[in-house]
Amino acid sequence: MSEEYRPIACGFYDELGIRMMRGQTCTLLLEDDESTEEVTAVITDIYSDGDEEYAELNGARRVRLDRIARVDHVDRPGACS
Repeated sequence: MSEEYRPIACGFYDELGIRMMRGQTCTLLLEDDESTEEVTAVITDIYSDGDEEYAELNGARRVRLDRIARVDHVDRPGACS
């Protein structure tokens, strides 16, 4: 991905973390420069890799947190400052 990582708001990070801790299946809206995709998955891990943060979905797929536009019915607010 060519775009610089933008940290997500702490409250949205918490929304993702709660679903991960519960092992809850959720619906995520993923966006990047070229596409939008809705996926149903379990967030199995949230971690940092360098200056970027990621969610692991279903134990296999890695998604940058700033690419998650919505989890269930919660929209991602602006970035943390």
